[in-house]
Amino acid sequence: MNEENNYIESRYPSKRLCVFARNGMAITGNALASSAGIRILQEGGNAIDAAIAMASTLCVVEPTANGLGSDNFALIWREGRLHGMNSSGKSPGLLSQEAIQAKHGPIQTMPVSGWTPVTVPGAVAGWVAMSERFGRLPFAQVLAPAIEYAKDGYPIGAQTARMWNLALAKARRDWRNDAQYDGYFETFGYEVKAGQWVKLPSVASALEAIAQTRGAAFYTGTLAKRLEEESVRHGGFLRASDLAAHETLWVDPLSVRYRGYDVWELPPNGQGITALMALNTLRSFSCATHDADAIHLHIEAIKQAFVHSKAYVSDPLAMKVQTDDLLSEAFGKRCAGQIKPETAQSFGVSDPAHSGTVYLCAADREGNMVSMIQSNYMG
Repeated sequence: MNEENNYIESRYPSKRLCVFARNGMAITGNALASSAGIRILQEGGNAIDAAIAMASTLCVVEPTANGLGSDNFALIWREGRLHGMNSSGKSPGLLSQEAIQAKHGPIQTMPVSGWTPVTVPGAVAGWVAMSERFGRLPFAQVLAPAIEYAKDGYPIGAQTARMWNLALAKARRDWRNDAQYDGYFETFGYEVKAGQWVKLPSVASALEAIAQTRGAAFYTGTLAKRLEEESVRHGGFLRASDLAAHETLWVDPLSVRYRGYDVWELPPNGQGITALMALNTLRSFSCATHDADAIHLHIEAIKQAFVHSKAYVSDPLAMKVQTDDLLSEAFGKRCAGQIKPETAQSFGVSDPAHSGTVYLCAADREGNMVSMIQSNYMG
């Protein structure tokens, strides 16, 4: 124990912002979700179980940032190697440019709300895939904290309450008389205050069906049928056949060597490669300090990386460039040569698209680790 304390003292002389644990950790931006992960670890689950518990709980306690309609992505350290999980859903089979313009007229951009832009939700399938491959506890047990919060209620956090009310104000302004949003107003159609007790009975019912069927209800059962019915009723393109065809992918992560560390991300269609492109560019600079000059370079590199992500990154089957080319040393140097040390640049595009996303991570006493995001995307 003394050796362990000496090690901590040498590595972390100021421990005011540090939290240490020997048997595992479960971390999100929400205390209730983090406690769900800790509970599952204490019940004998591993880091993968804890991650699923937190991800499902975040659908309840932070519904403004993610939900059962989300996609998710995870990096999982297990059995001595890194595994990548991509459970992002594809566009419905009926969706096409011609179909969209037949419904909405000669528009040039995809609508960002309503049933038209809905893709197959992959989050639930991601939980199931992680549980089946690496989990230890029964799936229903892992989802129990989320179900309890949805059914029995929870005190809503200040930031979530603020985002809830902002979303509600927009919804009342734009969607009040549109029947396709009736379900939204039934669930979220009232203002909340920080600390107010919130119950989400419809979410609880859906989670219970998901837990009892290991996700089958969502993709081939009762929930899939209801999703299709709502989609058809309101002119959407999603069908039960799209849900049934969803596939969670296990992929090989990408990495960049940066200042002695291997930094890993998932390959496209996600945006993880954006961070790797920025690091690949920054390798051409010293950036050894944290002064204004170094911060400027970091900002310019990530701005530039987002430009290239927005231009090139999509479904791997549709990408016109190879990921190896985007992370090549030559491309990194070319990008570095375009950065002006004393000038902020726009690089020709606007700010990156906004999104609603949650992040979580977990580790257990066996050395298993999970880094995961779950997102309702608005682009």
